[in-house]
Amino acid sequence: MQTSGSLSATPAARPFLDALKRGQLLLPKCLTCSDVFYPPLSQCPRCGSAGLEWTRCSGRGRIYSYLINHRPAAALPGESWEVMAVVELEEGPRVLAPMVGLDDVSGVKVDMAVCLATEDAVLKFRPV
Repeated sequence: MQTSGSLSATPAARPFLDALKRGQLLLPKCLTCSDVFYPPLSQCPRCGSAGLEWTRCSGRGRIYSYLINHRPAAALPGESWEVMAVVELEEGPRVLAPMVGLDDVSGVKVDMAVCLATEDAVLKFRPV
């Protein structure tokens, strides 16, 4: 999995990155098998179809897994990503992203409800 910070501005990723700048989450959906997937690709990873459309996602999900960085490196200037979470979105795909808005990292739990937090046009999640 990739975080949005590591996605390059390829034609397949451009709508995703542009939507983050607007505070939205758009992901590709296959017109053949209806799979919604991440990261954005030019073909469906499930069936190989090139027939795709962009679908607006809710930005809501649950933590599937997470990791607490006890010695986090600075991810962006002035920021330290202490918790990286694999979030299973309501629409199905799992995305890897940092958690923000945490008072205490010990409160992070598997199955915790989270929502999109697109500060600085970077995919992040915060507790609901």
